[in-house]
Amino acid sequence: MKGKTLILTAFILTVIALGIIYFHWRNATTDHNTIRFIEPLDCSDNEATTDVGKYNCSYQNKDPDEGWQTLSIELSNAYPDYSVHCDFTLKNIGNQNDTIENITVSDPTENLKWQWTNQYAEGFLWKDINRNGAYDPGEEVINITITDLVGTELIPDQTMPAQIDVTIAENAQQNQAYNFQVTITYEEKE
Repeated sequence: MKGKTLILTAFILTVIALGIIYFHWRNATTDHNTIRFIEPLDCSDNEATTDVGKYNCSYQNKDPDEGWQTLSIELSNAYPDYSVHCDFTLKNIGNQNDTIENITVSDPTENLKWQWTNQYAEGFLWKDINRNGAYDPGEEVINITITDLVGTELIPDQTMPAQIDVTIAENAQQNQAYNFQVTITYEEKE
């Protein structure tokens, strides 16, 4: 009887040990989070003496491990040719190499639509002024130039500086508030 109890105990301990080993192996080979925005974030505008336009650049959607998922830029009292420059940083916080696949620029209020003019490097947010459901020349509100990040591979713990330049277009309404967000989509390398 003692022999059967000893064999059963050894079997149970083996199953528990294998479960623990599998858990640690799975966590070591699974890339849970990956590319995130991290500090520093440094922004400035083109107003040297007169301070009419206002801006707020921030990271949002905090990742529980490290960094943020979204870069948010808010402009108020904006007027044509008002511009903001932001230096931001990306980091691969995962444990596998990751390649940036896409950059998404969006207006959380959905009043403005995004269009690339130079894929993943330049584009603009536009407003459907004549309400025809399509972009027409002259509907540009915010011109944006961003570091071309698509195709860039980051190894674990690697950081990368990048920048975004924002300029209010001639067609924008003066003293208007605008808000847009930038997110990064990535592909995990096996």
